[in-house]
Amino acid sequence: MAANKKKGTLDYPLTPALLSELNAFDDCPFPEGDFNPEGNWTNYYRLWTSYGFYERNRDDGYVKISRQQKNQRNECQLSVEQVYINLASRKHKTPLKHKIGAVINCKNNDIASPVNWDLTSEFLEGPEDIEEFKRADSLRESVTVEGDELVITANNRTFRRKVS
Repeated sequence: MAANKKKGTLDYPLTPALLSELNAFDDCPFPEGDFNPEGNWTNYYRLWTSYGFYERNRDDGYVKISRQQKNQRNECQLSVEQVYINLASRKHKTPLKHKIGAVINCKNNDIASPVNWDLTSEFLEGPEDIEEFKRADSLRESVTVEGDELVITANNRTFRRKVS
């Protein structure tokens, strides 16, 4: 038995069979067709949380990763967006949503070497209706690779870091 339904606790580690029993795969957007790592694509990943109980599990957000070809095959762009919804913060005030985004310009090589990237981080707070969240705090950071240095701009300050 995957879980002790009478007590409501899970009796062993999460396995694909147990996740299926807990409905973790319901409404999960699986990719369609063959995957081409060199093409343009978008994949979604669900952030699902188990608290160790049979009934108390939930979707807590998502990760979206996209790749777009640029510059006639010399560069590609990766876009990453993660949204995490913290409904537990309701005890303190209103639910929080943490949204992190990155746009990364990469060389079109086997390891997608980063050339430059922009990062954003926003904390949003709002009512039960997640679409009505309002910005509580935010940060924007930009990084460019110049030879063996990173040029970093964050909160209107620019500095350099040597990488080796």
